[in-house]
Amino acid sequence: HERERRDGLELPDEFYSYSADRHRLLFGMNWLPSAVWKITGRLDYRHSRFTEPHRLFNQQGELDDKRRQDDRYTLQLRTEYLLTPAFSLYAQYLQQRTDSSIRHFSFNRKDVSAGIEWFF
Repeated sequence: HERERRDGLELPDEFYSYSADRHRLLFGMNWLPSAVWKITGRLDYRHSRFTEPHRLFNQQGELDDKRRQDDRYTLQLRTEYLLTPAFSLYAQYLQQRTDSSIRHFSFNRKDVSAGIEWFF
């Protein structure tokens, strides 16, 4: 359980809450097929309930107070190959979906990345 206490964003007519009570469930795994190759995976679920209602304009142009709750789901897969003790190659896939009680904050994101890491 995580409890944030941050000031919200107050605009002349709108208010966005940034303080949330959060609960999280995380499952991760590491697999080492060889001394130089590593595969990791992570599944993550996070529920957030924001403490103050958001004050937003609705589709009819009227101000509306609405309490925000988010459910975020994350899947991450990564593989690393060690070239030397200081250099490695990696490839990563990240998929994240957030379902929010305020549609504006709902999203679905997919990222694929690859690169070289240098440890010093």
